[in-house]
Amino acid sequence: MVRDCIADTKFAGIPLKKGMTVTIPIYAIHRNPDFWDQPNAFMPDRFLDQNVFTKENRFRYLPFGGGVRVCLGQAFVMAEVVIMLAQIIPKLNIQDATEGDLKFETGATLRAKNGLFVRFSPI
Repeated sequence: MVRDCIADTKFAGIPLKKGMTVTIPIYAIHRNPDFWDQPNAFMPDRFLDQNVFTKENRFRYLPFGGGVRVCLGQAFVMAEVVIMLAQIIPKLNIQDATEGDLKFETGATLRAKNGLFVRFSPI
């Protein structure tokens, strides 16, 4: 996420000048051990804790960005994924088919360098 400073300020002791462009590293925020227990572990149950979604914690998980420039498609995507998963999960076994270690690359978004591969088979 990229934002422009609208005033001189300091963040974590680093001076930021008005007009500077600042990159907010969402990948690093999502893996910050100050925010998350076992930040590199795949633990979907961590989101069952309602404290994750309190006002104080709202910028610790940003799959759609945050603030006034949150992704316009967020509500649509969340509704769409629930419908999709409700159709797929009862009918298929889903297995990871990615070969080797998963590596990431950045661009406009963070993505798997060689893609993500999933194997579907009937139950």
